[in-house]
Amino acid sequence: MTEVLNILHNQPQNKITFTFLKKLVTSTNLLQENKLQDMIKGAVTRALNKMENKIEVDGKTAQLMYKSCGPAHTIDVNEADMKYSVDFVPAIKLNVKQIVLSQEKLKYFKNIPYWSAIPKPLKPFEPNNVSFRASYYEAEYAMIKDKYKLKHVIKFIKKFRDSKQNISTLKSYYIKTLLLWQIDARPTTYWKTQQLNKILIDMFRELANCLVTSGKYGKLPLFWDPDLDLFAALT
Repeated sequence: MTEVLNILHNQPQNKITFTFLKKLVTSTNLLQENKLQDMIKGAVTRALNKMENKIEVDGKTAQLMYKSCGPAHTIDVNEADMKYSVDFVPAIKLNVKQIVLSQEKLKYFKNIPYWSAIPKPLKPFEPNNVSFRASYYEAEYAMIKDKYKLKHVIKFIKKFRDSKQNISTLKSYYIKTLLLWQIDARPTTYWKTQQLNKILIDMFRELANCLVTSGKYGKLPLFWDPDLDLFAALT
């Protein structure tokens, strides 16, 4: 945050913003995850209190309930005949020049100028936590975009997962990661010219290979950092 604070410090019109941000950082200007999240929780709670925890749309009143879990802030909307949740995850947008990835992976940021840092709460809770995790959602979206049958493949694999109790822990991001590796390994024409059933068979075969690689839970390397195994977190 040093660069941001230096810029704001020299802008009299942003004095209030500068003073407020200084409360969220350490003595070395590192943004503290817990203070950032507490600030957001306070702002959301005050807003909902002013709204009396309800909203009216088209003559229908819905009750609003707020909760936070991990990095996410969730508002449950309860109508008489409908219930749904809206998730909000704060992200710090950073210039791609600040990214820490191998040269091989940087090719996917050719037309993407930024990436994001997501708050990472620690367990057990620790004060003055400065942990954030990298998110490359925009680059992942660009990789998946215009891959013809790929979107159908994602839907089929998720439906298959939801129908089987023994693979319920296969998170959506695990499925995305598996496909990111396949996008990287296969020509773009593959997703257009191959039949959907052939692609599905290939992808399930790749998933099976990940599950039986080694150890109790197999292995699925994170696409952006292959030294990290996503399946290692399974319990």
